[in-house]
Amino acid sequence: MMNIRSPILSGLVLMLTIVLLGSLIVSLLLQFTNLSESKMPIITYVVNAISLLTGGFITGYKAKERGWIYGGITGILYTIILLLVAFLAFDIVLTTKTLLTMISAFGISAIGGIFGVNFSR
Repeated sequence: MMNIRSPILSGLVLMLTIVLLGSLIVSLLLQFTNLSESKMPIITYVVNAISLLTGGFITGYKAKERGWIYGGITGILYTIILLLVAFLAFDIVLTTKTLLTMISAFGISAIGGIFGVNFSR
């Protein structure tokens, strides 16, 4: 695996990788099992939360200080990337739900960053 020096970039790459792999696994489960589409919102939130927590953890681990800030920034950048894709692909507009999503992403990634800094010591 390539060595990325920037803590934030490392976290973003990991977050996007986890989301892509999670999406692939969920789509295979939907295709080949009797998993219903009604459970998709919950599964989507879980995959995103795991992605944010893990990415924040790696960001904090590599930063070795101020993990909550580095993790939170990584979470916000991740959300911005997802919003840009949603806006360009599906013409989605910004709402208060979008702001809540960004705040949640900051919080989850910040928690991951805190754990990452403490684990690196």
